[in-house]
Amino acid sequence: MQVMPYVDVLFGNETATRSKTFPVLKIDPKDMVDTNGAGDAFVGGFLSELVQDKPLDQCVKAAHYAANVIIRRAGCTFPEKPDFK
Repeated sequence: MQVMPYVDVLFGNETATRSKTFPVLKIDPKDMVDTNGAGDAFVGGFLSELVQDKPLDQCVKAAHYAANVIIRRAGCTFPEKPDFK
């Protein structure tokens, strides 16, 4: 807690009860192949927009997109041509 004043972005893995929440992209359970790497993909997608000074909603949209792509593939792989907009 002593370092929290110096934290700009914190990624956790617990449900927030008071913070703003964002709905995740819906996916049919049969399309889920492997969840390994989904959290890392989420962080990567988020940071890819944050470093471009995009608003929070856009950062989360990119994070959800990246995680959604990863869970549809075996292992932590990415399609040759992503379609994120």
